[in-house]
Amino acid sequence: MDFKDVIVDVFGEARGALFEAEIQHLIGRGYSEEDLHAFLEKFALSTGIFFTLSMFRRANLTVKDMRRSLDFLFNSFPILEAEFSKYIPQSSRILDFGCGRGLVSCSLALKGFEVHGADTSGEALDVAEGLAHRLQCRVTFHLVKDGEFPFKDRYFDVIFSHWAFHEIQEYVQPMIATDSVEYLGTKATFS
Repeated sequence: MDFKDVIVDVFGEARGALFEAEIQHLIGRGYSEEDLHAFLEKFALSTGIFFTLSMFRRANLTVKDMRRSLDFLFNSFPILEAEFSKYIPQSSRILDFGCGRGLVSCSLALKGFEVHGADTSGEALDVAEGLAHRLQCRVTFHLVKDGEFPFKDRYFDVIFSHWAFHEIQEYVQPMIATDSVEYLGTKATFS
């Protein structure tokens, strides 16, 4: 089975490139490509089926609603890039705070924005670098350590965090939101 083709068919080219970047990252950590593909071949479909059935049971959604939910879960970046393109000038400097594996960062960079992705996970940033290389886009990724922002005052026009803010300790969230607007830029969005 060609997993990338299946992923591209369901979720698009960017997710297919992310799959390849994930595999390359694991190979870099010492996994065998053959072993990974054999494992996926044997377990991915059946595991996915049980997770999907569990989602139906827990969420009590219709098939149509589940499809829309999964489409948003795995394909929210086109919605974000469309909204950014509508309201933010293309010359804007954007910080994707909590960028993870870089899918949204790369999609915005491909639309012409100057994008910086910041995350606390070096492994996620390694995958993000691989994704940017595969998609041939330019994103500058930064590892954030000890809450230190490696950026100049007021460098960014927009700061956003998509599905990452909930992973930050609650008592730090108000400080980050306030400091982000005061220190890093003029507009911030946390979702």
